[in-house]
Amino acid sequence: MKNSKESQNSKLFLQISKRLKSLFHNKKKLAIILAIIISFSIVLANAWVTDDAFITFRYVNNFVNGYGLVYNIGERVQGYTHPLWLGLLIIGGLIKIDLFYWSIFIGLLFNCLTVYFFAKLIEKSKLFYFLLTFFLITIYTCSSFVDFQTSGLENSLTNFLLIMLVSSVINKNKLLTSCLYIGLLLLNRLDLIFIVFPVLLYLFFSSNEKLTERIIQTLKGLLPIIIWEVFSIIYYGFLFPNTKYAKAGAYPLNLALDLGFFYLKDFVTWEIMPSAIFVLCLILLIIFTLIDKFAIYFKKNTHLTSDLIVFLIGAVLQLNYVIFLGGDFMRGRFLLPSFFLVITLVSAMISKINVKLLLDKEKTSIFLLILFILCFLSKENAESFVYHYPHNGVVSERDYWWETNSLWNRLSNGSYNINAPKMQKIYNFEAEGSYLRNQAINGTIVTKQKSIGMLGFFAGPNVTVLDYFGLTDAFIARTPVSLNIIRVGHVRHFIPEEYFLERENNTVIENWENPELKNLWKDIRVITQGPIFSIGRIESIITVWTKYGI
Repeated sequence: MKNSKESQNSKLFLQISKRLKSLFHNKKKLAIILAIIISFSIVLANAWVTDDAFITFRYVNNFVNGYGLVYNIGERVQGYTHPLWLGLLIIGGLIKIDLFYWSIFIGLLFNCLTVYFFAKLIEKSKLFYFLLTFFLITIYTCSSFVDFQTSGLENSLTNFLLIMLVSSVINKNKLLTSCLYIGLLLLNRLDLIFIVFPVLLYLFFSSNEKLTERIIQTLKGLLPIIIWEVFSIIYYGFLFPNTKYAKAGAYPLNLALDLGFFYLKDFVTWEIMPSAIFVLCLILLIIFTLIDKFAIYFKKNTHLTSDLIVFLIGAVLQLNYVIFLGGDFMRGRFLLPSFFLVITLVSAMISKINVKLLLDKEKTSIFLLILFILCFLSKENAESFVYHYPHNGVVSERDYWWETNSLWNRLSNGSYNINAPKMQKIYNFEAEGSYLRNQAINGTIVTKQKSIGMLGFFAGPNVTVLDYFGLTDAFIARTPVSLNIIRVGHVRHFIPEEYFLERENNTVIENWENPELKNLWKDIRVITQGPIFSIGRIESIITVWTKYGI
């Protein structure tokens, strides 16, 4: 019996030894593993969760506890912008994992998967090691990219789906497969339509399938977003997230452009080398896609030029969308899809180029070393964050929340506010939310707030939180906008006092100073709080759609 066990252990040891030996002989596999470990370590060291993520966390808690996909109990408003990401968070909620840790875990998971599938995209290239190193240096010395690989928001999932879509299109996978990635990207964040729409058109019209088959395959692939939009109209009463009505198109074009260009300038200022590399890569893509004579340098990939063009158009459209929208207060967050996509496209392009066109190994190593040093040194200023809003309020959200919301603070203190004296001078949302929760033990209470993330999450379901900025409030989102900007991404609204009085006192005020807003609130209340399939609700939906848009 003893000899049998020893024999089994010996065989197991030999199998492990053979696998390790084959792994070390396969340098590319080893390089991929090393790249994943490096990226994982960098992102883990900077892991955190932003206040805005707690808005979604509150939706998850309410759903798991049987209240529905709502922020305030009994009020159907879509205050989140990432349904697919929400679905992944719900999995954590259902298995009773702390959403703070769960969101970081899935962020790290998709980060590692992104690196893996990028490596698979360029694996057959003779320039594999150069491109993998270039990718790691460019992407992971960009503070904004690293910041939002966790944060509790959907960026890491977006990057993963983008790399899968690029791989699918370049490798000429079935139309259905590519359309499925497009559908998932839109489900993850609907405003990625600017990136994927040119790709969708290209895939549809370049397919060799019959027209009817193309239509069927496209619709099948887009089913995730189609099903969601049908659900959104039925459940919430509107096609888009409520944040669209609260913020998008709020400012005149000239003001939005000023804010948008400031957002771009802020990113360039704080991410000097990544921005410079992005611009150079953009120029390189334009040269190789628009000048026909460069096509001779591609090896048996004549379709690659067309693939690059449609993705390039999408990346540029996305950039323009962010600028025309007026940017945001989270440094770099909405520029990252275009940034990541352009770096990926350049890498895919170079992987198909005749290797003789590039430098020899020695000069390439020197180039990568210099690139790394420049990128690393350019990050120095980003460490000196001061606790105040600069002009227009664009900041590094990770730096702002790091003292309370970093993974390491939670692991060491078990709280968001312990040992955070600087931040406690500004807020203590965990304590404020917990106080409101205790106040609501005997029944629902209503509070007005300008920050609804952590405070709303810790306040619990019995506290109705009214958001001054209208992110989770369908009525406030449609009230007139104030052009007195206190912070980009925080659109102020003129909110009638009668509205707050009705909500706080659970009563009806007959005479409003503005009858039109009274009628709006009447319809919104029916849409968000009335029976889903009632005739009156359908009439109110049509009325609001007609006056304020779908």
